[in-house]
Amino acid sequence: MKTIILGLGLLISGLSWSGTVQMINALGSSPKGQYVAIEEYGYNAGLKTYYSRIKIMNVWKNHYVSEPIEIEKGARRPSDLVQVRKEVLEQASEEIARFKIDLSG
Repeated sequence: MKTIILGLGLLISGLSWSGTVQMINALGSSPKGQYVAIEEYGYNAGLKTYYSRIKIMNVWKNHYVSEPIEIEKGARRPSDLVQVRKEVLEQASEEIARFKIDLSG
C-alpha cells in the first residue's frame, strides 16, 4: 500500500513539472442526467497557448457521443483564457442544445 501511495505521489509531482495546467469542469447535464457536457481547459506551457475542449458524454453508457470541440490560442494575458473558453462554448452550443443540456446549474 505504501508503494502505491509513493508511486502516485511521484506521478503527481512529475506531472506538475511538465508545465501543462489542466482543469476539468462539468458544465451541465440533460434533464434525466444521461448526458453531461464536460470542459477541459488550461495552459499548455510547451506551446505557450490556452486551450478549451468541450465533450458531451452519455454517462449511462460511459462513452462520448460527439467529437470534442476545441480551441487553442496563444497565451499573451490571462483574459485570453476567458476568451478561448467563451468561444468554444459558442461553438459547442448546437451540440449542447441537441442533447438538451442545461448549463444554468
